[in-house]
Amino acid sequence: MNGTEITVAELNEEARARGIPIGRDPALKAALVTELVDRKLLVEEARAQGFDRQPNYLLAERRSDEVLLAQQMLAAAAEGGRVSDEELKRYIAANPAAFGRRALVSVEQIAVTGRVPAQLQRALAQAPTIERMAQLASANGLGAARASETVDSGNPLDPRGPTLSGLAEGQSFVLPRPGGLIAGKVVSVVPQPVPADQQLQVARDRLKQQRTQAAFDRLLRQVRPKAQVQYQPGFAPGSAAGAAARQPQD
Repeated sequence: MNGTEITVAELNEEARARGIPIGRDPALKAALVTELVDRKLLVEEARAQGFDRQPNYLLAERRSDEVLLAQQMLAAAAEGGRVSDEELKRYIAANPAAFGRRALVSVEQIAVTGRVPAQLQRALAQAPTIERMAQLASANGLGAARASETVDSGNPLDPRGPTLSGLAEGQSFVLPRPGGLIAGKVVSVVPQPVPADQQLQVARDRLKQQRTQAAFDRLLRQVRPKAQVQYQPGFAPGSAAGAAARQPQD
């Protein structure tokens, strides 16, 4: 194609990335080749018109390259031996709130900011209503943001899950959080167990995610001490702009 070769490896990677099982299907393979050719023709024309030199494109290209490189390194660092079914079964048994006892727990809660004395924590746990919890926090000079939420006890990123899944409707809870605590009432508990025939795969995916996170943390511990990082005013970690910049991006 205008002197550019489309290799079998490139075709297979395109199929893998898009989840297209071309296998031995000649029609699917031919359709994918056509789409690749059309895309490359458009890319050639875009380059001829200078779109590859525009600032927005250069920023997006750099971001894409950085994300891909970081993902490749993390994947390599997280690689391990195959996890046996027995190991997965032990993991499932040790985390019932994420599997057989998984539930969607609706709560009414307040997020209390500041240091909360033990006596106040006990009073919050015994308060009959959310309104009373908020009054107690306010009377002690603490901020309390009220919210309704549904917590998936199977979410590995939410540490509240195992505790909340074991509560019944109407029960109170007080749980720590960075910079304060969360106090609230359980509104409802809807069981959503992971089907038995899906549990091994869910456990395998979760262990893979944990390995990737562990690799991420390990690599950062290695590279941060060797780095020299300077921040512009207002963008350092802990500043308002810096905190906003660290929010997850789609």
